[in-house]
Amino acid sequence: MAGAIISALIYGVLLKKLADRYNSYTIVLWQSIFGLMFFIPLYFSLKPDDLSHLNIDYKLILYILGLAIFSTSLAYIFFASAVRELGISKAMVFANLIPLFTAFFAFLLGLELFSTRKTIGILVVVIGVLISQYNRKLKIHRKF
Repeated sequence: MAGAIISALIYGVLLKKLADRYNSYTIVLWQSIFGLMFFIPLYFSLKPDDLSHLNIDYKLILYILGLAIFSTSLAYIFFASAVRELGISKAMVFANLIPLFTAFFAFLLGLELFSTRKTIGILVVVIGVLISQYNRKLKIHRKF
């Protein structure tokens, strides 16, 4: 968990610096190229037999393209644009709400049920976001 947090912080700082100089499409293009360069060889060196049992058909290709286009490319383009417009701290607040919206829409589609544990987790996230924004508003009001 600590590694994920440190990585997210480093990514946020670098993204903020890059977003001021480059457009979102360029940033996402290069991060995708670097990701392919590093992760594809690593994957094939660690798990070379995992792909041999796959039946590659049009549905699998559509799923992979959907994940690549919507869940990765567009999401990172929108996030880079948000960092440029809102700043890294406000954009990260909204990024913390992504699991909440995912769970909510999965519930509406009948794909997810809310247990007590999930509901408490959602409340913790929402309260954390509200607290982080509440403290910021107090600091802004104290200046005036």
